[in-house]
Amino acid sequence: MKKIILLFLFIVTFFPSCKKAYTCDCTVTEKITDDSTGVVETFVYKNNTSVYSEKMTEAQALSACDHEEIGIQSNFDALMTDNGKNTPDPNVVVTTDCKIK
Repeated sequence: MKKIILLFLFIVTFFPSCKKAYTCDCTVTEKITDDSTGVVETFVYKNNTSVYSEKMTEAQALSACDHEEIGIQSNFDALMTDNGKNTPDPNVVVTTDCKIK
């Protein structure tokens, strides 16, 4: 019985646990409203997919994915305003959504 318990403890202690690789999928949505008709056109872009190392914990992967979302949205905001030189067009709304899978 002791041998079985020791073997079990050895396996649990020295073998790496099965870690999951996380994928961050980001989607950018652009909504353009036509002032004259009020019609809203929606464009959805699959912008980015990042695979994170299996060494990351779920919390670390979530944090990294949130950081990617902020970075992508920041890039689009800068693009839409020519790096802050212009005011954004109120008829164009760009949003970024990143999720861990």
